[in-house]
Amino acid sequence: MTDEERFVSLTSDDEQARRLCALAIAFSNAESPISSQEVHAAHYADLSDDSFRRKFSRDREKLVECGLVIRQVGQDVRDALWQADDSSFADGSSLSSDDALMLDVLCTQLVSDPSFAWHDELRLALAKVDHAFGALTAARLSPTRQTNETLRTLLSCVEHSRLAALTYVDAKGVRTERTVAPYGHFGLRA
Repeated sequence: MTDEERFVSLTSDDEQARRLCALAIAFSNAESPISSQEVHAAHYADLSDDSFRRKFSRDREKLVECGLVIRQVGQDVRDALWQADDSSFADGSSLSSDDALMLDVLCTQLVSDPSFAWHDELRLALAKVDHAFGALTAARLSPTRQTNETLRTLLSCVEHSRLAALTYVDAKGVRTERTVAPYGHFGLRA
């Protein structure tokens, strides 16, 4: 069965999750407002104008539940313009210097623990916090090990909207074959 055939069999919940993920990524990384026409074409191409407006409104409500607020910021000649609200993203004023120090102290053990699945991502996040407070820790920027091949494969699946076939081992040691549709939300705003 091809990836395309597998995507055809996705449920409406799967499709909504995929669409919400795509919207979150698009708005998190947009450098300027996105027009309704662009959103419609990229994420709701098979819907009429009225259906698009209703579904986009419902999807924006779902994104608010996830902490991403999409607001109308204006109108160009024929179209509404949309942008992720800055309140959806942490900035330097969100943490005090004491908070930043506490994060550093509490999370440093996890950064150096290879069994913690997100240690590389946490290292980069803490480096951003350190940088915001003027104390960049170079050790966090240089990985302690080479990038895991499994992680590289899964990130490629996210990037290319591909399903991943994997072997899962549960806590009892039972192995099962699974197919997953990995979705991710990676905001690039610093």
